[in-house]
Amino acid sequence: MKFYEPAEDSLILLKWVEKLSKGRVLDMGTGSGIQAMGASKKADEVIAVDINPDAVKASKEWIKEKDIKNVKVMLSDLFSNVEGKFDVIIFNAPYLPEDEEVKDTDTMGRETTLKFLREANNYLNKNGFILLVVSSHTNMDDVARAGKKFKIEILEKATLFFEELYVLKLTND
Repeated sequence: MKFYEPAEDSLILLKWVEKLSKGRVLDMGTGSGIQAMGASKKADEVIAVDINPDAVKASKEWIKEKDIKNVKVMLSDLFSNVEGKFDVIIFNAPYLPEDEEVKDTDTMGRETTLKFLREANNYLNKNGFILLVVSSHTNMDDVARAGKKFKIEILEKATLFFEELYVLKLTND
């Protein structure tokens, strides 16, 4: 199976997910399901979605194996199969290309993140918020413009040898 395995970005985000999750949570682009499982410790319900069928299958198996009852995993291209509103939306957005031939390393992630930010507010409860990981490879000006309807707070910045990672909390302005 091919899907994004947890790495530094996942672990940095997980710390905040475990600390801040509440109520109804959406784990966008769940990948391995690590954020959904972290959220399940405090959330009433977690909906975990991914565009990748391999990720959905692996997440379902891992959640079943761990006997986690409050997580539902399903296939969705961003919000295409998502219904209702959420108290917390988690997104460890893709920011590196899957295709090694792609030269513009931030294009895929930037476009996905911008599309997510344009739609996300429609799925947030009134006092809800988004936990989002972005990389220094992602143009922060684009993120700020797309997220202009949100108040953006940097929860954590981590410097790796080739990039900086930011965990952002976006709340309704």
